[in-house]
This record gives sequence, C-alpha cells and structure tokens, in this order.
Amino acid sequence: MEIGFGPLVTLGLAAIAGVVWLVRLEGKQTKEAALRLASELRLEALVIKETALRGALEARIDGFEARIYRALERIESKLDAKEDREANHGRNRHGDR
Repeated sequence: MEIGFGPLVTLGLAAIAGVVWLVRLEGKQTKEAALRLASELRLEALVIKETALRGALEARIDGFEARIYRALERIESKLDAKEDREANHGRNRHGDR
C-alpha cells in the first residue's frame, strides 16, 4: 500500500493555498475596516473643525455687531447734542430780541 507522494503534495499545497487565501481575505476585510474607521475619524475631525470655525465666526459676528451698535450710539449721541445746541442757539437768538 504505497501511496504516491503526488496526491499528498497536491493536498498539502491545496491546504496551504486555502490558508493563504483565508489570511488574505481576513487582511482585506481588516484593511477595509481600517479604511472605514479612518474615513469616519476624518469625517468626525471635519465636523469638529467646522463646529470650531462656526463658533469663531459667531464670536466675530457678535464682536462686529457690538462695534456697530457702539458706533450707532455715538452717532446718535452726537446728533442729539447737535440738535440740543441748535435748539439752544435758536432760543438764545430769539431771547435777545
């Protein structure tokens, strides 16, 4: 009962090929999972960055609004003062007569 080495070698090589195929398949799935995770992390980083930029932009807009309101208040104050001076000047001229 002599079994030839040919079929044993063929079976051994087939088994090795099957193990290599399974390892490569697992590696491919692991690589795809890693790429998915990296993509999700990049997306999360972009969301965090966008949130930070939005916060900074809102802060700048609030600052601009405050500056505009202060400028408008100064202008209104100057207009009121000018109006008061003109009203007092008119009274003084009419009071002299």
